[in-house]
Amino acid sequence: MTEPRALAFFRIVRDRRPTRQDFLSNKDRGLPPRGPEIDDPAEWAGISVFDTRERAERLARRRNFALGAFVAELRIPDDAPVVVRKTFGPGHHTLWGAPEAFLALVVDTRPVAG
Repeated sequence: MTEPRALAFFRIVRDRRPTRQDFLSNKDRGLPPRGPEIDDPAEWAGISVFDTRERAERLARRRNFALGAFVAELRIPDDAPVVVRKTFGPGHHTLWGAPEAFLALVVDTRPVAG
C-alpha cells in the first residue's frame, strides 16, 4: 500500500514548540497589510511558507530573527483543510487554513542553522 502524497512546507516560528500564534495571518494578528498584501487582500489572510528549510532559514537570518529562530516543517496531505498557492519569489507559497489545522500538520521543528 502506498502512502498518501503530502507536500512539505517550512514556516519560521518563535520556539521549538510552535503555538497557534505562529500560524496566524497578518490579518488575524491585527497588522496592517504590507507589501503584496496591499494589492491582494487574500494574501493578507494567508501565512507565508517556503518549499525548503534553507529558504526559511535564510529569511530568518536576513530579518535578524525578528520572525523567529526556529523553522517548523509542515506535511500537508491532499485531504488537509488547507489551501496552497505558489506566490511571490522562488520557493514562496501562501497557505490558508485554521491555525489549529496548521499546528496539527507540524512534523518537526528545528533551530535555524548558522
